[in-house]
Amino acid sequence: EEKDSLVKTLEAAKKGYETLQAEKKKAEEDLTAAKADLEKQKAAAEKALAEPLFFVDRFTAFSVGPVWEIKEGEVKIQDDALVMSGQAGATALCRLKLRGNYQIEYDASIANANDAKGFSDLSCFLVSDEKAPLTSGYFVGFGTNGNTRCRIARAGKDVAQQDGPVLKEKTTYRVRVVWKDGALQLHYRELGEKGSAPGEETLALEFKDPDPLGKSGGCFGLHTFGAVAHFDNVRVSPAP
Repeated sequence: EEKDSLVKTLEAAKKGYETLQAEKKKAEEDLTAAKADLEKQKAAAEKALAEPLFFVDRFTAFSVGPVWEIKEGEVKIQDDALVMSGQAGATALCRLKLRGNYQIEYDASIANANDAKGFSDLSCFLVSDEKAPLTSGYFVGFGTNGNTRCRIARAGKDVAQQDGPVLKEKTTYRVRVVWKDGALQLHYRELGEKGSAPGEETLALEFKDPDPLGKSGGCFGLHTFGAVAHFDNVRVSPAP
C-alpha cells in the first residue's frame, strides 16, 4: 500500500510538472506573440508620425465637438463616423483654417435616401468662410446634381463638370481633393463593402483657377443632400 501510494504521488507530481511545462510554453508563446504585435504597432505608429499631417479625424468622440460646426441638417457622431442627414442638404464645417497647398481625403458612403426623389452628394468644399461655406470658396461636388455628375463651383458658379459616377447606396468611396497653386483635382476610388478589394483611383475632374480664391486661407467641410451619409477618416495633409 505504501508503495502504491508513492507511485500515485510520483505520477501526480509528474502530471503536475507536465502541466506546468505546458503552461510555461503557452505563456512564452503568448509573450512572443505580444512582442511581435507590439513591434507592428510601433512600426505603424512610427510610419504615421513620419507622414506629415495637418489634421485627422476618425470621429471616435461622443459628440461633434468644437472643431466641427453644423451648418444645416442633422449631424452627429455615431459608430465612429460623422453621420449627416436631412430632407434637403446637410453640411458640416471644420473650423480649422487651412493655408497653402494641401489635400483633403475622406471615406464616405450613402446609407439610405431620405427623399423618394433620390439622393446626391458625398461632396466637400474648401477655401471657404464660415458664414457661407458652400458659395464663398470652391465647392467640389462628388455625385452631385441629383447624383448625375461631378462638378467644381467657384464662389457659387460652376467652372468644371463631368458626367458620373452614379453613387451606389451602401458603397464606400475614398475621395481625395488636391489644392495646389490654384489648381483643384478631384480623385476617387470605390472601396466597396468591407473586405472587398478597393478599385483603382480615378481622376474625375480638375480645374486651374487663374485668380485663386483664399490667398489668406479658408475653412473646409462636408456636404450631402437628401440622404443619410457617413463620413470617416478625414485627413488633411500636404499636397503631393
